[in-house]
Amino acid sequence: MLPFMIGDRVPEDDAVWQLLMALKDVVELVMAPVHTDETLGYMESKISEHRYRFLDVFPQETLKPKHHFLEHYPELTTSFGPLVALWTMRFEAKHRFFKRIVRQTGSFRNILRTMARKHQTMIAYHLHDADAQRPMLTVSKMTQVAVEVLKDSIRESFARKFPRTEVVNMTDKVTILGTSYCVGMLLPFGSTGGLPDFGEILQIIILHESPVFVLRLLGGWYHEHLRSFKVEPTGEIEVILHSELKDAYPLAAYNTADGRMVSLKHFICTSD
Repeated sequence: MLPFMIGDRVPEDDAVWQLLMALKDVVELVMAPVHTDETLGYMESKISEHRYRFLDVFPQETLKPKHHFLEHYPELTTSFGPLVALWTMRFEAKHRFFKRIVRQTGSFRNILRTMARKHQTMIAYHLHDADAQRPMLTVSKMTQVAVEVLKDSIRESFARKFPRTEVVNMTDKVTILGTSYCVGMLLPFGSTGGLPDFGEILQIIILHESPVFVLRLLGGWYHEHLRSFKVEPTGEIEVILHSELKDAYPLAAYNTADGRMVSLKHFICTSD
């Protein structure tokens, strides 16, 4: 969000801003769920760029151990896979459960036994809960609609993909494996010239218990200063299954002084 909030007020050659944007590039690469040899080389170059810019902007500072640990990220990714699968956020969430017990109990007498018993009670509750197994697909409200009443552009695109379907169920929001998708969100669904293509969700259709997204295609141009993409409608409509998405993480678009912008949550590998 920071590039959208103040980016237009910062000169493009500002050294501190370039350092911050280099760090943004590194974070997106580290959080990427898929990597190739090319993206690992790109990560290594971005880490080196960040180190160089840091020493250039803050010559009186010395590199911290974390800067050194960062140098090993490409090698660790090669050995163990994407590092986002190894981060400690789930451990922090587990730790929060025990910290809450300590605060609420207000007693430290045999606190380890108290935490163990409450944790086992919680686990037993979830194991015996009939709804503990979260369904893959969750829809709060659906409306049955005949395909023939859809807008012409949507009906034509849908008929090309599902020619013998006459009635569909439509919804404004769907949750798939814990990830929520709403009308108005953006989805990266392909790539052109090494850059991701985006589509805005116009409608969500549930067909044979599978989600289908009706997307308004958006042309994207990379904005180097904001490390984001400027998007504009192309006038085309695309119908795509959730299983066909190359990256299933939904994004939001923001209106800025430079137009409608979208920032990635992680680097998207566009090579096959």
